Amino acid sequence: MTYQNNIFFSVIIPTRNRPKVMHEALTSVLNQTEKSIEIIVVNDGSDDQYASDYEQICQHKNITVLNLEQSLKGHGPSYALNMGVAIAKGKYIAFLDDDDQWSSLTHLADAKTRLSNNSADIYLTLQEAYKDNQLKDKSIWLSPLTEILDNNTTASELNVDTLIKCRGFAHRNNLIISKSLYKSIDGHDENLRYEEDREFYLRAIDQAKKIFFVPEFISRHNIPTPKNNNLSNSYSEISKLRSRLYLFDSIITQSNNINIIKYAELQKVYTLKTLAEAFYKEKKYTLASHYAKQAICIKISPKWITFTIYLSIRELI
Repeated sequence: MTYQNNIFFSVIIPTRNRPKVMHEALTSVLNQTEKSIEIIVVNDGSDDQYASDYEQICQHKNITVLNLEQSLKGHGPSYALNMGVAIAKGKYIAFLDDDDQWSSLTHLADAKTRLSNNSADIYLTLQEAYKDNQLKDKSIWLSPLTEILDNNTTASELNVDTLIKCRGFAHRNNLIISKSLYKSIDGHDENLRYEEDREFYLRAIDQAKKIFFVPEFISRHNIPTPKNNNLSNSYSEISKLRSRLYLFDSIITQSNNINIIKYAELQKVYTLKTLAEAFYKEKKYTLASHYAKQAICIKISPKWITFTIYLSIRELI
């Protein structure tokens, strides 16, 4: 075995100010039938009032708690995940958000069997999304792959071009990556606090030599609501769009795969147009015109040319 102390998986759970919610996520990992794992809970500078709760919850011998220095808004998921991986001993790295759960008790056991047989760099699965305890549409993340693969329920090796066709990405709950690949791509981009898992996924599949996809729903994602203490809720829509713009620019400049680049360019156009429309609604015509013109430089359409000309006139009035 090439992994330390018989640890095959290092499971990283970033958390901040949510010990009770995190307890459910942690329990879903501890209940896994596969036991060659370590769990690294990265406490991203939670407030002092939660310290005793985290301490009580994280008593299991397989759990290591990494307490990051306190800061006003935390260091962000990317930094927390990178710090967790930095001390990980496993051959493969798995992730779980602190407000989600693995619904399959054999997820890691099945993954270990398949990874031991094929030595893939990346192992991908599916998850269901719930809002207010109600199951939502499953056609998100990598779910469209099942149609592309003609509803084939067999686990299989996929290439990057097939993955890009589905236009989705793997939520981090459903991505297992070799520690060697994680380190070779320098982990998560710490400049991102929104959709950092999307950017990481695109860079990872770009560099992976072997990718294994299992069309099984193994996790439950709880869609954040306004009352939840969730990082994505604290971002305005415009902030999210600007973050997404940075994301796609990063992929365009770094990718070695032409289909990933084309995908990122197309997504960038959509993002620029949405930004232009958002600023137009706020009557910020100069900013709206700025982003509209950028979109035209990448992809021209008669309708968008008309809208851009209109915005240019409005910013002069």
